[in-house]
Amino acid sequence: MVGNLPLNPDKKVIDPATKELIDRLLLERLSLAGIALAVKVSEQWLQDYVNRKYARMPRTVQVLSKKKGKLAIQCDELWSFVDHKSNKQWVWLALDVKTREIVGVYIGARDSAALVFDPSLQFVITCLGLLRKDSP
Repeated sequence: MVGNLPLNPDKKVIDPATKELIDRLLLERLSLAGIALAVKVSEQWLQDYVNRKYARMPRTVQVLSKKKGKLAIQCDELWSFVDHKSNKQWVWLALDVKTREIVGVYIGARDSAALVFDPSLQFVITCLGLLRKDSP
């Protein structure tokens, strides 16, 4: 035995109750290594299981129709480094205050030159106050 895992593992069938427990643990955002250790499955099996679940997820967004009227939007921004510190990426989100649905998003540089030329982002730009009202 190495830890809780046998040295010569047999091909083991994972029962539905264990899969249900794994699903609940995944929703709690526990690490895959922690889940594998807790439920006594290999990390490779667990990664394959997660990949299969992900592949079955629908790739389309379902938007519910809403009553027409004023839309109250809350905007937020955040940033992170990607790969190295000189590659800072910004994320802007525009959320419907009532439903908390994302109604707009932009990921990229924070310079106004990049933002001005994308007309689909004007409502996010205006909401965040990144440009003056008299800007193009």
